[in-house]
Amino acid sequence: MKDTIDIIEEYVARALPHGKVTDILLEKPLQKARSFRIDAEGYVSFGRERGFPAYFEIKEHTPSLAALQGAIAYLQQVPLPEGDRHAMLLLAPYLSDNMQAMLREGSIGFIDGAGNAWIDTDTILIDRRGYRPDRSIGKKETQNVFADKATLVSRLLFPGEKRGVREISALLDEQGFSLTPGYVSKVVAALVQECYAKRDDQGVRLVDRALFLEEWVASYRRVHARAPKEGWYYPAADMADLAREMGPRLADRGVITGRAGAYLVDPYALFDSIDVLANDRQAVADAFERMGAKPVERGANINLIQPPYSISSFYGSRCVDDVPVASDIQLYLDVRCEKKRGLEAAEHLFERKILPIVEGDSA
Repeated sequence: MKDTIDIIEEYVARALPHGKVTDILLEKPLQKARSFRIDAEGYVSFGRERGFPAYFEIKEHTPSLAALQGAIAYLQQVPLPEGDRHAMLLLAPYLSDNMQAMLREGSIGFIDGAGNAWIDTDTILIDRRGYRPDRSIGKKETQNVFADKATLVSRLLFPGEKRGVREISALLDEQGFSLTPGYVSKVVAALVQECYAKRDDQGVRLVDRALFLEEWVASYRRVHARAPKEGWYYPAADMADLAREMGPRLADRGVITGRAGAYLVDPYALFDSIDVLANDRQAVADAFERMGAKPVERGANINLIQPPYSISSFYGSRCVDDVPVASDIQLYLDVRCEKKRGLEAAEHLFERKILPIVEGDSA
């Protein structure tokens, strides 16, 4: 593990090629606010005459959005003495575009290990963005909370109830999803570490669920882009009628998702194609053939998709007018991945179905 001085020097050298850090002091309490501690203090210079003093808050791993939000709030509360010229800088292995925007909005400077930086003082403005990290940078040794099976825990906890580890395992088992208490405990520990859950003697509950969902979308996009998809075509004057006709044929072999599923749950915007997550690909394809649909390379209005999450995609699925439809969470994830009017439909779904659940969340 690199020590604090090495991290500061490496990140500054990468993001500020002509910069150098000197006079580094570690773990220093602030003079007029001794309850606040900073990881380090130093002087960033560009030659003999240009430079600025800085306080450094260092994150060993890339933080979650919730953890970053907490760090920003902490740094904003630090009561700097009048006339203190120090720049407040947060350092992390990598900060996504969304994270960088949060820091700028909070007026907290930053440098990351990929080379991105934003520093705004009375004497200097540095704005470097668009740099992407190596895959290994900032990687954590903890359970990935956005892995397929792991999201079963989040899906069960998302409505807001507090649950114990064994209770979570038992409830999932009742619904046909088998997770051992040991595995659930690892997921819960990771959620707590990422500041997306709070735990006490009575159990665990999710917090900052809107932020958690935003980070979940970013992770899901990567697996969604790789999911195999087959195109089918069926002549239909009304796509909503086609979805309702298709529903009983799917039975328990697949669910409708995307904008079509969102429309069935809460009619908003019309859609020109139907996405089906197949639990049994061959059975769903056979059902399409029996109804007269044809496989096509172009011009499909039905997409048969191998679920990016082969296990958890079907958690919370329900029937809407005899049509199997994915859960609101799964609909939101899939709609956010659509290019055509996906964001508009996702915003409507969020406001109608998810926002009433997460309103009032507190970290």
